Amino acid sequence: MRGLVHAYMVRADEEALAYGERLLSLYPEQLKDEFRNATQIVSELKRRQQKGTFGKSPSEDLPEGYVAWDLKRKTAYLIDALDEVDARQFGQPGGVDLASDRRVQELIRLGDVAVPDLIDAVEKDERLTRSVHFWRDFASRSHGYGGARGRARGRHVDSENQRLHASLDGRQLHGSRRRFSSSDRETTARLLAGVWAYDI
Repeated sequence: MRGLVHAYMVRADEEALAYGERLLSLYPEQLKDEFRNATQIVSELKRRQQKGTFGKSPSEDLPEGYVAWDLKRKTAYLIDALDEVDARQFGQPGGVDLASDRRVQELIRLGDVAVPDLIDAVEKDERLTRSVHFWRDFASRSHGYGGARGRARGRHVDSENQRLHASLDGRQLHGSRRRFSSSDRETTARLLAGVWAYDI
């Protein structure tokens, strides 16, 4: 499983897909417990194949003309780019400084205008990022990857849900092994919307 997660993290997607499909075919019983994240990563890799981003590194630059875009278009572009967030963990145990990622930094710069769309992403976005959080590298089941919805938390809101990034100030709470259900997403989005409405 570590081979799958590491290959996915570094965009070695052909290798990651081979790892994942091997796990799915050889260890179906373990998918219920030890390898339960493999199915989600394989699905994400196939999504990236269809999108045309499989094994590719995104551009380091913002698109041509970005500066002249209106705020709504900028927000949509940056939320779409959250699946490319690749902030790394330094230290064991440790956290992932998501606010150091250039896409997250740009969303922070947009400010309040981005928050409603970010709340919507918390509820509906099923994609994974390239960031991986782990307790100890030698612990076989300690690696957790972050979902794009976890990067979409508005900067004025907070909750205790472990699959969500606490805010865009860099605090990190993702990596829970508990599956983040549709009910969790809807509840969290409602809470965020309520906090946001009260805050403004």
